[in-house]
Amino acid sequence: IMLYSAVFNHAGWISAYSLDTDVTASEARAAYLSSIFFFGITLGRLLSVPTAMFVTPTKMMCFLIALVWVGVALFTTVTLFQAQATYTGLVVSCAILGLGISSIYPVGLTIAQDYGVVMDSRTISICCIGAVAGEAVVPACFGLLMNTFTPVCLLISLCVSLSISLCLSVYLSLISSLP
Repeated sequence: IMLYSAVFNHAGWISAYSLDTDVTASEARAAYLSSIFFFGITLGRLLSVPTAMFVTPTKMMCFLIALVWVGVALFTTVTLFQAQATYTGLVVSCAILGLGISSIYPVGLTIAQDYGVVMDSRTISICCIGAVAGEAVVPACFGLLMNTFTPVCLLISLCVSLSISLCLSVYLSLISSLP
């Protein structure tokens, strides 16, 4: 849920980031970055249906998280290690992040069920409320940080959320393997 909220935070603020860092002066081109992200989500969800018939949920989750890491690494490279971020680099990183995040939520629910969590209406409601709360709170808090500090907060929030999600995944894997 945390990773899901963090990447959607990216989609909501990438337009402001590209305008604030002078990657583009056009508001239309800045808004196009969010559209590319949501196109990646749509394409990823279309591809995940036939893929789910041949790939286990755990392998699919590993692949999706790896895609998110690639998107974050590209975004990092484009924003930090170049004199000026390129618009094309942001477009590609938004598309990869969209592909990576596309099916993480439903695959996560499936994996939870595989680990013995009873997915009844109460459990699913808690997950949905957590996701909605995260999607409301994270962007609001991030907006305050971006106004107070610099647009680089977008990159920092992605890396921190992705790292925490990775640590939680490793922890849950270790716990589930104990007798």
